[in-house]
Amino acid sequence: MKTKLVNWGYAPITTRSDSGYTYGTPVYPAAATAGGREYKADPAGDVKKVSANSQEVYVASVNDGYEIELTLIDLVDTIGVAWLGYEQRSNGLLETAKDTENPRFALFLSDNDTSDVGKTEIFYDCVVTSRPSISGKTAEEGKWDDQFVTVKIKASGRLDNKNVRFCVSGTSELSSVTEPAAASSSSSTP
Repeated sequence: MKTKLVNWGYAPITTRSDSGYTYGTPVYPAAATAGGREYKADPAGDVKKVSANSQEVYVASVNDGYEIELTLIDLVDTIGVAWLGYEQRSNGLLETAKDTENPRFALFLSDNDTSDVGKTEIFYDCVVTSRPSISGKTAEEGKWDDQFVTVKIKASGRLDNKNVRFCVSGTSELSSVTEPAAASSSSSTP
């Protein structure tokens, strides 16, 4: 059971090809400026079923990664640049109307759970799928409704090894993107 989202971060993808990936330094935005409020990661893909002789004889699933919605306190300039390709100018942040591919990144989501150490989910190849909505609302009688930003993200399998997601123990900030280690083989003698 998960009890709370305790941190989130990302690492820009600097090389993305069939022969491998490299990632930049992980970034963990400050909670007060771009802290994570909540997230939802829905599996993407279908299940293919084939029947014969009035029974299911074949079932296979297509893993198309995850459709993620991440709600943040706000979309700060560094995230606009790193995720949406906005341009940092000396007097502000510029969004331009041009056809460009959005930057890609690894996404880290850390949760406390029923264990003492919690866990961090690493999604290896992510891209923002739609620009976040812009909204605002006036205060009435000195009270206001909180306004947050929800970012829609597609997490896909890597081109080189098809890895989509990896879960590591602990909620400490990662200094690099953790790759799965090869499974250890154990041999037993009769």
